[in-house]
Amino acid sequence: MDTNNLREKTNLPIAVGFGIRSPDQAVDIAKYSDAVVVGSAIVDKIGKMSSLSGDHKNKSIEQTLSLVQDLSKAIKKKNNYKVTIGMQMVMMPEYADQVLPLARLGKQLRPDYLIIKHCCDNEDGDLGVDYTQYKQHYDLLK
Repeated sequence: MDTNNLREKTNLPIAVGFGIRSPDQAVDIAKYSDAVVVGSAIVDKIGKMSSLSGDHKNKSIEQTLSLVQDLSKAIKKKNNYKVTIGMQMVMMPEYADQVLPLARLGKQLRPDYLIIKHCCDNEDGDLGVDYTQYKQHYDLLK
């Protein structure tokens, strides 16, 4: 991977994140970039879970968590790269019930930060976000 061309054109951090599916790939990419973004591998695992139930679903959840933990250890701890591991949630009021499970997951994975953001709708309100509903969740988010 050659990021030299990009580095000559900008002093902004360079993030690479297409097709990264394993800790070894993440470590290799980290040698050439400022950030490694792993999304599709996790989304694929979560997508496969949607049709599972019971013990199969629990095992799949554990495998997904294990992948995230392995990626984190490979990048941050094992190789002493100076990186930040973060978790984010864009919360719509109707999904506030997912905040505590996310917090528990954060406690297990130990990221450097976990941030919960409100959802931004477009000017036409296509998503139908009712911003007044966020007030009822203030105590949950403290």
